[in-house]
Amino acid sequence: MKKNIIFIIKNFLVLIITILMFGAASKLINGTGNMPQFLIDAYESSMFLKTGTKTLAIISLCSIITVFLLLNFHMIKEGIHNNRLVKGLIYGGSFGIVWFFGFTEFIVINHSENALQHLRSSIRDLLCLSLFGLVAGALLCKSQNNRMKRNLSSLVSIPFIALFFAVFHGTQLYFTFRSVAERQTISGLLDIIWLLAFGMWIGFMYYLFCPGIRFKNKYLKSLFFSYSIFGTNWLLFNSFYNIFLDIPLWDLFIRCFTGCTGIFIGLVVYEYVLGTRRLIVSKNVKGEV
Repeated sequence: MKKNIIFIIKNFLVLIITILMFGAASKLINGTGNMPQFLIDAYESSMFLKTGTKTLAIISLCSIITVFLLLNFHMIKEGIHNNRLVKGLIYGGSFGIVWFFGFTEFIVINHSENALQHLRSSIRDLLCLSLFGLVAGALLCKSQNNRMKRNLSSLVSIPFIALFFAVFHGTQLYFTFRSVAERQTISGLLDIIWLLAFGMWIGFMYYLFCPGIRFKNKYLKSLFFSYSIFGTNWLLFNSFYNIFLDIPLWDLFIRCFTGCTGIFIGLVVYEYVLGTRRLIVSKNVKGEV
């Protein structure tokens, strides 16, 4: 009973510290937050802005995000790293980079006029999520002496995830946020590079987190990573849109679901290709014997 109470208190401390860090960083780094002007011009203000409850909504959403980050962290933390601080930093920093890509999409894909503001916001969130990871690792993990085992073959998943994420996430741009359709197009090489770079980072996250995902079935493991570890965080990050603007929830759902599906299909193809290669190698070895 005492251990359970301490466990709850530690998680609650991580939650409070994380929210305070986001609040302090927003004050210290000027010009963060808010939506791009082209979205503000296209959509009405949200009910949170109209009722003066924006701050409460932001705190609530940050709390939900932290809770889901902690839930997934507890499920996979033992396979990330031996040292608890490095373990936490890898976990938190990984999502910080995801949010960095989320903000830079406004700059690269949407050509937002508020580029400096988005860049500051991305730096703020990268720092805060990295610090969240350090605090979570320090309070919730133990450093271990056993040697980490990573399968280098899982690095091969990166190009598969990058390609299918780029295709699926790029495709959804033509079906969502129709009020700003002229801003939602892949118009050059830089856009393609951005999509592939984002996908490659997600693939590298799979390499980092894969040893900690306990499902023995490789497809369940792929499903869990695509829709729970990455997908939940990606959906909640995009939910910030609705704190400021009255954007259709269906658009946000399609935006997130298509990206997660691209990741899952990329992992399925990777597992199929890897499995086929192993089968061929096995047959060749038996043939030689």
